[in-house]
Amino acid sequence: MKNPAYLSLAKPFALAFVLALTGCNSPADKSEEQASKQEENAQILTKSQLDAEGIHLIQIQKAFLGTSLNLSGQLLTSPSARFDISSFVGGTVRQLHIQNGDRIQKGQVLFYLEGPALLDLQQNYLEERARLDFLQADYERQHKLYQDSVVSEKAYRQALSDFKVSQARFQSLKAKLDLLKIDLNQLHQKGIFESIPFHAPASGYLSQLSINEGYLLQANERAAVIINDAAPILELKVFEKDLARVKPGQKIEYQIPSMADEKFFAEIVQISPDFSQAQGAALAYAKLDEGSLPQAIGTGMYVEARVYESEREVVSLPEAAVIEQNGHFYALSAKLVGEKYHLQKRELKVGLRQKGLLEIREPQQYLDTLYFLDKGAFGLLGE
Repeated sequence: MKNPAYLSLAKPFALAFVLALTGCNSPADKSEEQASKQEENAQILTKSQLDAEGIHLIQIQKAFLGTSLNLSGQLLTSPSARFDISSFVGGTVRQLHIQNGDRIQKGQVLFYLEGPALLDLQQNYLEERARLDFLQADYERQHKLYQDSVVSEKAYRQALSDFKVSQARFQSLKAKLDLLKIDLNQLHQKGIFESIPFHAPASGYLSQLSINEGYLLQANERAAVIINDAAPILELKVFEKDLARVKPGQKIEYQIPSMADEKFFAEIVQISPDFSQAQGAALAYAKLDEGSLPQAIGTGMYVEARVYESEREVVSLPEAAVIEQNGHFYALSAKLVGEKYHLQKRELKVGLRQKGLLEIREPQQYLDTLYFLDKGAFGLLGE
């Protein structure tokens, strides 16, 4: 329970304080009459009373603040982090053991494919490899005979042409088997595979799975999507009247409603001025600061963002150290007299409000002599 004497001191100022951001420059000096009234209205608390409430003494601090623009948008997966799973050769799906939401590792076997098209591709490769060996030997023989004037130039040219055509066809078939991740050494040694494993092209989580065991997957048909959520981007709507204020390189502070107490940061990297994309708004894209990523990120999460424009150095106090009353702004200063603190309510002129700070528009030489109570002050005086 609080000390009754302490409460009686606190209550006269229960409604005296609130913090905000606006204002203009104030006079450099306070009049003697104002100082006298403030001294009369001073409240006295002991250090132990302040310590019991977790109240600290602070001074003004320098900070870079600037005008800002409020925008809304959503978290998206970068196009470079989204991978469609498909095969350029159709086949029947076998040994499917994955489902939507599964965490997938790059190179993991997702399922197996089997079918005539896959068998034909392997057969054609092996046949063309054998044919190429024969045509290469024939070309080399014809070339030697042509140099010795034993065969005609036409025969030599024909052998060269046949060899080049076979070589191109062999390279094409080999490239297709490479795309399917078929081990060519195993193919040479063991022969044609009846089914081939289909590997994940990247790590991430599985989405939009559209196949099942025994499904006949058509060539180039999408079977699923792998989304790598390690590098999401921020998509923000920018209306026409605000477009000139948004530029690449600007810093962003954003919040996710489900994590309202936390603030995260990003930087604008690209602006798409096409107003037909998002119901009359252009779209700005921002890269998230890896040092302040939300713990739980989901594609499509709604965000509220603040874009910082030009910044300047100002003197400031934490927002929680100032309170607004009837359009006026006040902070509580403290002066140590003996073993007790004399507290005074001081009116301040304020300006920008950003990053949890409030610009104080008072002469710095005046502010430098003062100590203020932090946010704990208003909890104390409000009891």
